[in-house]
Amino acid sequence: MGACFHTEVFDGKLTPKELEKAYNDRVESLRDEYGSNAYNGTFSTLHGITVGNRVFETQREADDYLDGVCEKWGNAVAVKYKDRREEKTKEPTFEGKLSKEYNCSVIVTDASDCSYGLRCAIRVMQAPDYKRQMLTADQLTPAQRVQFLKVYNAWREKHQAAAVADQNFQGALSLVGGTKEPVTTEMLKPLKVFGNSRHKLRAAADVAALRLRTVDTKLSEKLYATKTVDHGEQWLVGGVCAE
Repeated sequence: MGACFHTEVFDGKLTPKELEKAYNDRVESLRDEYGSNAYNGTFSTLHGITVGNRVFETQREADDYLDGVCEKWGNAVAVKYKDRREEKTKEPTFEGKLSKEYNCSVIVTDASDCSYGLRCAIRVMQAPDYKRQMLTADQLTPAQRVQFLKVYNAWREKHQAAAVADQNFQGALSLVGGTKEPVTTEMLKPLKVFGNSRHKLRAAADVAALRLRTVDTKLSEKLYATKTVDHGEQWLVGGVCAE
């Protein structure tokens, strides 16, 4: 049987005694849900809880610490961390709605498959035909919108051309790889032509992708703002649960 490391956050205002009770209540609810199986992968496979007095600067640091000290068949361990989060104070709208109401980013991909989600635009499907279309941020000025769409369309054109060239190259490669006849110079010509074309178009698409990302980043600087919000200290309880 194996084990998994599991953590849960509890209210940092709880005293150690209150935390112990809250943890035990949580274990009982897990037993109700998963039964008394000693290998169910939850806190109910542990013996109890040990409450520490350390306070970590971040949840990640607390998580790393617990991952190092918790043991299978042992107790859960609780420590505190400072719950500071970057929260949005300003963000653009797209036809009057926030991007999360659409939940569909425009992803820019270069030849090395590195992806970047645009911040000045989103992609939506709207009635009546539900075709995919791109919306730019309402807060862009007319001049900024023209600039953004110019570099976006340039990237899209080059990206699509590179994709076609890649398909042609893969097709030529497949023909050469699948032949049972001797490979001739004539058979290799399309491979060379499409390969060189693909290389050139990929390079052009990468330049366009970098240009688009640069413009998008610059234009979005004034569309978004965040601040660090201190939510006080929280308890992080972790354990190595048998499964």
